[in-house]
Amino acid sequence: MKKKCITLFVFLFFLYLIRFPKEALSASRTGLMLWFQTMLPTLLPFMIAANLMIQLNLMEDLTSFLSPILRPIFRISKNGCFALLMGFVCGYPMGAKVCGDLVRQKRISKEEGQYLLNFCNHASPAYMIGYVLSDSLSLTGSLFPFLLCIYIPPLLFGIISRYLCFPKEFKEGEPGPAKQAGLPFFMNSVEASMSNGFLNITKLGGYMILFSIISSMFTIFPLSSFCKDLFSLLMEITNGTAAMATHKDYFPLTVLLILSGNAFGGFSCMAQTKSMIGGTNLSFLPYICSKGVIAILTGVFTFLLLF
Repeated sequence: MKKKCITLFVFLFFLYLIRFPKEALSASRTGLMLWFQTMLPTLLPFMIAANLMIQLNLMEDLTSFLSPILRPIFRISKNGCFALLMGFVCGYPMGAKVCGDLVRQKRISKEEGQYLLNFCNHASPAYMIGYVLSDSLSLTGSLFPFLLCIYIPPLLFGIISRYLCFPKEFKEGEPGPAKQAGLPFFMNSVEASMSNGFLNITKLGGYMILFSIISSMFTIFPLSSFCKDLFSLLMEITNGTAAMATHKDYFPLTVLLILSGNAFGGFSCMAQTKSMIGGTNLSFLPYICSKGVIAILTGVFTFLLLF
């Protein structure tokens, strides 16, 4: 049954490209420009910086001021603090990428990587404040209550799931390489970090184009604009957020859906996350379930705030 559904979807996707070439081309351009103008300049530097800090074994130096707080609360390692910090500060899919990198290099255990992956791969504050709350929703005044709605649920989920689903202490990961000085070593690390960053950012661009086209497929169906935009939000959160924000008549519901949708991440971010954890044996299904629970919690918090 699963194979038949995949075959049917691929057939419909191919048929859409042939039957509606203008719509598919427009959606492809939208995804490409979103990647070029937003993801490439904002996410690529973080990818390179994260790769460089891992290669130079600078993670503990970065998180030294947060480790005394994060370690007792989440019961994670010092390297785990780095994954948690990068996931929340840098945004999708940096949490998944850092978790995947640390598990591959055995700097954290698979169990700790799974635990962190389930809640630390999240939208960044810069994205939420600048794009979602200010630009798209045009909110004025204090944005702090809205930020609480988006960040309290994953942190709360992380604390509760640590005691319910991961009660045992995590095994210590292998120590990183000894810090080395010298310009040649540093330049080799920079080159390797850039190569890895460009490879991953190119993959993400492909996913953004693909899911932009998938979102456009549903515009040909006789659905209301609200339903079409809601589906777009489920597919790809950046374009979907802009589309959903146009529905001012249902503003409280619109805000609730947008915040919940961004907490879930959309299927485009799901595919990006799957790509980032390749070769790690980290389970993808628990991640999907965790994001669903976090999205529901975000909706509940937002409801209590707005209604």
